[in-house]
Amino acid sequence: LQNVNPPGEVQDAFEDVVRAREDRDRIVNLAEAYQADRLPRAQGDAAKIVEAAEAFKEGRLQIATGEAAGFEELLKAYGQSKEVTRTRLYLDALNIILPKVKKYVISDSSSLLPLLQLTGESEVSP
Repeated sequence: LQNVNPPGEVQDAFEDVVRAREDRDRIVNLAEAYQADRLPRAQGDAAKIVEAAEAFKEGRLQIATGEAAGFEELLKAYGQSKEVTRTRLYLDALNIILPKVKKYVISDSSSLLPLLQLTGESEVSP
């Protein structure tokens, strides 16, 4: 390259332009390095998120398919014996609900007496 020596009256402006170009090149290089570092990470993170979402979707689909098959079997049983199926569903619901319920016996004197748990516990429930 040739050595460029601008006239003295524009020397400061010329040096400002040279420094500005060097700053621009340095900033562009930093940005490209940042992009080269961050872009693969971001793409990997995005792929991981998409993969997790697909796995979640498949899991939910399997659960829904299983529940639908269970309802179809229940419908078949209901078609064969409505009263038995109703009673069985009612008893199943009670088996789920009643263990969570506190039971009390109320005497004529309006005082509350806790009901003994009949599940093998020896203590009286408060």
